[in-house]
Amino acid sequence: MKYLLALVFAGLPMVAGAAEWRFETPVELTAKDTAAHFHHHDGAGRRHVAAGKQEVAVVWEDDQSGMPLVYLAVLPYGADTHAARYRLSLGGEAYAPAVVAAGAGRWIAAWEQDETVVARVIDGDGPGPVTPLAEKGARQVTLAHDGEGRLAAAWAKSTPAGQLLEAASLRVEGRRIVLAETPIRVAPLQEHAY
Repeated sequence: MKYLLALVFAGLPMVAGAAEWRFETPVELTAKDTAAHFHHHDGAGRRHVAAGKQEVAVVWEDDQSGMPLVYLAVLPYGADTHAARYRLSLGGEAYAPAVVAAGAGRWIAAWEQDETVVARVIDGDGPGPVTPLAEKGARQVTLAHDGEGRLAAAWAKSTPAGQLLEAASLRVEGRRIVLAETPIRVAPLQEHAY
């Protein structure tokens, strides 16, 4: 135990020499109202914040309209009050969103919508069209973008035999998301205990 403490205290000079942390005043991204509702950040991979070169995007789900819907806010760096806010989901209940920066002021968001997963591009003109990524039974989508144009999504999918994982490469064509390939199973069904 005393050796463990010695190691911890030996590292303190490195921590003391680290760059100082600086926190700005928080900016409210959601509308103020008096109704009780919850803002959820519970999507797969916890991909709720994405940083671009000049701004940051935050995606969440809340029930301010009486049902769970997905929203996105884009805030320029250094701004203290103004954020562009968009309702992303259409139709019925929507859950578990994710967002990634796609360069040139564009964002890609994906979420659960009406028992499947969907995605759309958001740019300076607002949200583009919604694109279904999977058939019914899909949920818990997450995204990855490498900053050089490669984009992928992965999600869980229920089948009569149990749950499996699927993934697909995506591409952006104008303001639309397109499946670049047919979704594939990334792990055999028997490997998932849930």
